[in-house]
Amino acid sequence: VLQSSADDPEYYLRRTYKGEHRTAGSIFFQWDCSPESKNLVVYGHNMSDGTMFAPIANYSRRPFAQEHKTILVCTEEKARRLEVFAVDVLDADSEGVVAGFDGIDGLRSFIDGKLRSCEVVLSEPKDLEQAWCFVTCSYQTDNSRTAVYAMEVE
Repeated sequence: VLQSSADDPEYYLRRTYKGEHRTAGSIFFQWDCSPESKNLVVYGHNMSDGTMFAPIANYSRRPFAQEHKTILVCTEEKARRLEVFAVDVLDADSEGVVAGFDGIDGLRSFIDGKLRSCEVVLSEPKDLEQAWCFVTCSYQTDNSRTAVYAMEVE
């Protein structure tokens, strides 16, 4: 998973990790995320051939979300098991995904608000310290994005 800079936040949208042009782009963190961020936002394209983040768009359908609640993120250090707790469909022109919050109370307040408006809510996270949000384009409207919210579990 790559990360671009504030100067060019969509750098990897159409580039490989080497910086070469690629329509599918790369999977990348939102520019302002850090390991300490309360909401780790990860973007990827929804490719028509089913690659990249195409499965993420399927989470807006409750049966799919219920059957695929676990997301595994593997790094060199360890494998992280995440559990999906909510899915939102956003209009990218009017709503963004927020990475930074004023402490844990800010994150919990944000998630509480999201749970009231999300397309799919699978559970209310208990003891939420950090969330992950996987975002891809979807086609409910001209500029929709599907955002899948998950948290790390033991």
